[in-house]
Amino acid sequence: MRPTLLHGWLIQVVSALTPISALLHAGIINLGDYLLLLFSPLLNDVPIALWLLLIVAGLITMAATLVKMTRISIKVRLVWSTIAQMSFMMLECTLSFCELALLHLTAHSCYKAPAFLASGDTVHHYLRKRYLNEPRPSALSCGLAFSGVVTVAALVIAVSGWPLVFSRWVLIAIALISLGAYQ
Repeated sequence: MRPTLLHGWLIQVVSALTPISALLHAGIINLGDYLLLLFSPLLNDVPIALWLLLIVAGLITMAATLVKMTRISIKVRLVWSTIAQMSFMMLECTLSFCELALLHLTAHSCYKAPAFLASGDTVHHYLRKRYLNEPRPSALSCGLAFSGVVTVAALVIAVSGWPLVFSRWVLIAIALISLGAYQ
């Protein structure tokens, strides 16, 4: 399945002026996932619809992520990133993580408009990093940070007596702490 079947018009919007692209990506794009959030109680009553949406959203998320990595234009990369993010929010809704999807939707709309408006400076920042030879974190340091976070989470679960099954909030906390440790 081609991801452009659902978001074909989004790729064509890139030729618009950057402020217009920013408004479209921060506002209108989020409307579809907002409607999905509103109708999620109705969607949860139809298991076949959940499975169908899960499969389609998963395929679109993977395809859009792979296509994004092959593009050179910054605005086109942002568009494919938006397609992947919207599909990932659909996945969150189908897995009954509606609160997480709402948080993701809010963060996405706050991030995407400034990202579009700052797209002109991205090339400058990339070249500056390249010529200054800023060090990148090694795979060993990333692995150590992640294993430290998982160890701390396991200790907290063991001490607090929580069940061994992770709740979604514990997984979200592990992901956020891992991101912070990586940075």
